[in-house]
Amino acid sequence: MGTKSLQQGPIEPRIFRVEDNMLNMTNDIRDIKKCMEQTQGEFKLSVEKMRGEFKLSMEQMRGESKLSMEQMRREFTQSAVKSNGTLNTIKWQIGVLLTMIVGGGTLLGFLLRDRLKTQQPSPQSSYQEERMEQIEKPTSKPRAETNMERKDTGAGQTGKR
Repeated sequence: MGTKSLQQGPIEPRIFRVEDNMLNMTNDIRDIKKCMEQTQGEFKLSVEKMRGEFKLSMEQMRGESKLSMEQMRREFTQSAVKSNGTLNTIKWQIGVLLTMIVGGGTLLGFLLRDRLKTQQPSPQSSYQEERMEQIEKPTSKPRAETNMERKDTGAGQTGKR
């Protein structure tokens, strides 16, 4: 049994091909590195640009908020002066309304009292009064003794009192 050796030809051309492939890979890696550096540079530029725009917009917002706060203070002061007069008017109107309610209630009370004094009793009310008098008066008839009012005569005695 012998081993067969594979003959693949001279080794030098294969080494050259491997070297070429390695050189191509190295060039590809350099290209990738350049692209990454470019992308990183572009990314840094875009981040810096965004930071600048953000700072600018923040400054604009601060300026606008200061202006709007001053404007709101002025408007509040003006409306407070206007509402003070309106508030006094409202207080006066409420006072007048309360006076009218109290006065009207008092007048209504007097009118009802006078009407009740002058009003004749109705037949139904006289019947109710008579009925109440009958209920309140004790009856002259003797009433029957109830079981509760009877005295207990004892357990052994039946029918005797």
